[in-house]
Parts: sequence; structure tokens; C-alpha cells
Amino acid sequence: EILAHISTLKQTMTATKSHLRQSKKRQRMSLFLLRQVIPVMVALVIGSFSVIEIVESLREETEAVLGHAHGILILSLVRLFRSIAILQTEVEEIEEACEKLLEGKEENHKDNKKSWLHHVAKFMVSTKVTIVACVLAAGASVVEVVEDLKPGAHHGAVFLALSELNYQVGRFMRTRRKKLNTTAKEGGRDGFLSRLAAMVGPLLFIAAACFAGYELYEDMKPGAHHAVAVLALAELLENVNRSKFMKYRRRRFFFFGPKVAAHME
Repeated sequence: EILAHISTLKQTMTATKSHLRQSKKRQRMSLFLLRQVIPVMVALVIGSFSVIEIVESLREETEAVLGHAHGILILSLVRLFRSIAILQTEVEEIEEACEKLLEGKEENHKDNKKSWLHHVAKFMVSTKVTIVACVLAAGASVVEVVEDLKPGAHHGAVFLALSELNYQVGRFMRTRRKKLNTTAKEGGRDGFLSRLAAMVGPLLFIAAACFAGYELYEDMKPGAHHAVAVLALAELLENVNRSKFMKYRRRRFFFFGPKVAAHME
């Protein structure tokens, strides 16, 4: 009887450990998805502030005038598409890991549909399209800077567009090196440029935050200067998230596939 009781206790402890392990894994999944939903919400908030200022400018002006609100709106769309693409990839990977009970025809049909959507999403978040969008955003903001040299959010919008452009060019160069099977170690110049680009990005969005803060101090009315401030803060948090310390923390806390880890970095 004692042996039977001990065996029952062992089974109970094993079942409890398994339940706790599954519970922790579900909790990590929920937290992980929440971390990717937040950037989508931030992009929507940034876009909303920009749209408010664009609508007000259309009411006041007889002609549509390009400005930093248009540039920030473009940048918010870039962030929105990227965040949605990352979130979709992560959700699909989690679903594939949890559910593999589809029939052949349904699976083939879903794969065809997924392939078409995947190509569209891949085009929208590709580095070349994003680089063009960043150049357009910078151009729209420069138009307003030329007309009004007074420090404000329009200067910050230029810095944010250049910061995003710097990040996307870095992405493009990393992808190109992977395709050519080369590394930054093969050329000291590439390594120096990558380190320089990593330093330039934070300096640009910090400058953007300063300009946006100056205009916020003078005008608290909702507008594109709020969008610049929010976007600068989002850039700061993203750079912290890309830091080596956060990458180490994620590897210890999350246990997902290589696709998710690649997107997170």
C-alpha cells in the first residue's frame, strides 16, 4: 500500500508539473503576442494624429500643401505594415505548432491562398518599398522645413524619416550579405559602417524627440507634432528592444521557432 501511495504521489506530481509547464507556455505566448499587438496600436495612434493635422490643414488651405504630417503618416503606415506582417508570421507559426489536423484539399487551398497573401505582404514590407517610402516621407517634411525654419516637429519628422531610412538600408545590406554568403568580418569597412549606422539611428530619433518636445511645449493641441513625439518614443523603445541585453532576455524567456526569433531581432 505504501508503494502504491508513493506511485500515486509521483504521478500526481508529474501531472502537476506538466500542467504548470503548459500554463507558463500559454502565458508566454499571450505576452509575446501582446508585445507585437502594441506596435500596431502605436502605429494607428501616430497615423491618427497625422490625419487630424492633414484634415485641419485642408480646411484652412485652399490648396493641399505637403508637410511633415504627410511624412509622418507615411512612416506610420510603414510601421503598421511591418508590425502586422510580424504579428501574422508569429500567429501562423504558433497555429502550425498547435494544430496539424487539416485535410489534404483544405490544406492545399489554404496554402495557395496563403502564398498569394504572403507575396503581397512581402512586397509591402520589402526593404526597397520601405526605402522609397522613407525617402518620400523625408521629402514631404523637407518641403515644410524649407518654408518654415523655426524649430519644430517638421524638423523632427525629417530626422525620423532619416532614422527609419538608416534602419532599412541596414536591413537591405544585411540581406544582401546573406545572399552573397559574406559577413562584416570579411571587410573592416563593412563592419565599421554597420557600427556607425547603429550609432546614427539613436542620435536621429533623439534629435527628433527634442524638436517635437519643443513644439509640444508651445502647442498642446493634437496634431502631427504629437505623432512625431510618439514615433520618437517608439523608436527609442525599439532600439532598446533590439539591444543585446533584451535579446538575451528573450532567449531565456520565450521558446518559439527560428522564424519568430528572426523577426524579433
